[in-house]
Amino acid sequence: MKRWTVWLAFALGCGSSKPAPVPPQPPLGSGGAAASAGSAGSASAGSASAPAAPVPELKFYEGDNMGLHVARDGKLEIENIEAGKPKTWKTVGTMKADGTVVADDGSYGNLLPDGTFKMSTGQSAPFQISGDALIIQGKKITIDDKGNVLLDGATPPGGAMRVEGVVDAQSRRLALLVLGLLVSSPGEEPAAGKTP
Repeated sequence: MKRWTVWLAFALGCGSSKPAPVPPQPPLGSGGAAASAGSAGSASAGSASAPAAPVPELKFYEGDNMGLHVARDGKLEIENIEAGKPKTWKTVGTMKADGTVVADDGSYGNLLPDGTFKMSTGQSAPFQISGDALIIQGKKITIDDKGNVLLDGATPPGGAMRVEGVVDAQSRRLALLVLGLLVSSPGEEPAAGKTP
């Protein structure tokens, strides 16, 4: 389960010097800044913003082992396994309902309305979310109605993976974002469907 322990840090460019921030993008499906401002109700500029939209709880499994959890408060938690000790959970960052992901070192990225993910380094991640699919290196990753993660319509070569909590378009998009970060992040173990 090493892929769960390294995905966020590498995907968001952790460990580099503090990059120039990327301005936050309007929420998904908001239609832009004007619509975003209008959706905040009667709040005027400079006043407290509306409460953040809740994040759907998502649980990511390899076989029967849950290795990653997105809590309703947006905390991204990974399993922390140490030899001879019980499994614990480590918070490695947070996710917002609009697709903003912040690592525990402060680096972050935003999921843009076109399905690209812009990292705090100014670079775009090597994947795009298009409709109900994650497109990376010419491959199509989807989540079926039972939560099974499919690579070009089949179980990934690395073994069965599934996601619990995908119930609508927003939760599917956020789950695909997490999978995109997993698959595109370098690490010690290739993620499902990624060729070394």
